Amino acid sequence: NAQRNLVAHNAIDSALVMLNDHAAITFDYADHLIIRDNIIRSMTPNWSSSATDHNSSDRSVGIYYGNHSIVNTRVAHNTITGCGTGIVVDHEPGYQGNVIDSNTVFNCRGAQLFIQDLGLQDPDTYQGAYDTRFEHNILYALSSVQHCVGQSQVKANTYSDPQDEPVVDFGSYSGNYYFNPFNKVVLRQEVQYATGATTELGERVIPWTLRGWQVISGEDMDSHISP
Repeated sequence: NAQRNLVAHNAIDSALVMLNDHAAITFDYADHLIIRDNIIRSMTPNWSSSATDHNSSDRSVGIYYGNHSIVNTRVAHNTITGCGTGIVVDHEPGYQGNVIDSNTVFNCRGAQLFIQDLGLQDPDTYQGAYDTRFEHNILYALSSVQHCVGQSQVKANTYSDPQDEPVVDFGSYSGNYYFNPFNKVVLRQEVQYATGATTELGERVIPWTLRGWQVISGEDMDSHISP
C-alpha cells in the first residue's frame, strides 16, 4: 500500500536472480505514488527455479504497475535497459489518473513498454476506457525481435461473433519517440477473441506503424519515429 510516497534515485542491477515473473520496482494499491529518476538494468530471469507455468517466457520487468487500485501514480524520468520488458502497465477497474512520462527505455528483450488489461483475469471486469497518459517517453529497440510498444487486449472481444466488447482505449499518447531501425512497426497489438461458438481463445496480432496508429486511434499525433 503506497500513498503519497516517493521512490527515487535508486540504481538496481541484476535484481532477478531467484524468480522469473517479477520486477525491479512493482506496486499495487497506490495513490499519488511517484517513481522517478531510477536506473534499472540487467534483469535476467531464473527459469530453472520457477514453477513450470512461469518458465515458458521471459517475464522479467523493470517497472510494473500492478492490477489493484492504482490512482494518480506517476512513473517518470527513469532509465531502463536489459529487461524482458521495460515498463508494464496492467489495467484493471480502479486505475485512474496514472502517468508514464519522460522515461528512456532501450534494449529490453521484448517490448520497451507493454500495456494490457489482463488484470485479475476476470472477463467480467472489462472496462472500455482508461485515462492513463503515455507522454514524452523514448523507446528504443536494438534488435529485430524487440519492439517499442506492446499492447495486449485480453478482455476485448472485437473479433468474436458476436462482437461483445470493442478494443479497450487505454488512454492518451503524445510526444513519444519510437526508434526501431529494423522495421516501421511502433506498436504491436494483440487482440484475443473467442473462436466460433467455443470458449477457446484465438489471437490476432496487428502491427501498427506510427502513421497507421495515428489514423486508427487519433493518438501520438506529435510523436516521432527514428529517421
